[in-house]
Amino acid sequence: MNSAIISPDSQVIICACDNSIQVFNIETLANLSAIEYKHPVPIELMAMSSDLRYLVASRVDRSILLFNFAERRELYLFKDAHTRKINGIAVNKNLIASCSQDKSIKLFDIETCQLVYHFTNADNRRSHF
Repeated sequence: MNSAIISPDSQVIICACDNSIQVFNIETLANLSAIEYKHPVPIELMAMSSDLRYLVASRVDRSILLFNFAERRELYLFKDAHTRKINGIAVNKNLIASCSQDKSIKLFDIETCQLVYHFTNADNRRSHF
């Protein structure tokens, strides 16, 4: 197991392991389903939107995966989202936020899968796209 989170409704535990993400019932620990993904690189961090629609995961290769959690399927791979290790990731119904050891914070639009904001702490620059 590389990462684990509890869903915002406290119904399931989501665990990243090997090349899949496993979903377990929080009360019975029964394995409810698995989310397979096409890019077998270990996941480090995960986060889920409060409406339970989206699951995001950061990987050791500095990329971010976006999943439709309700449908248990991968939507998009943000390849090379950062230049160094991703330290934090969050998601809401519209945006993915990530921060990295590259001293940047990035916001990605879920609908367009585009970078919409980039803040670099090293030189206090802000870029809007």
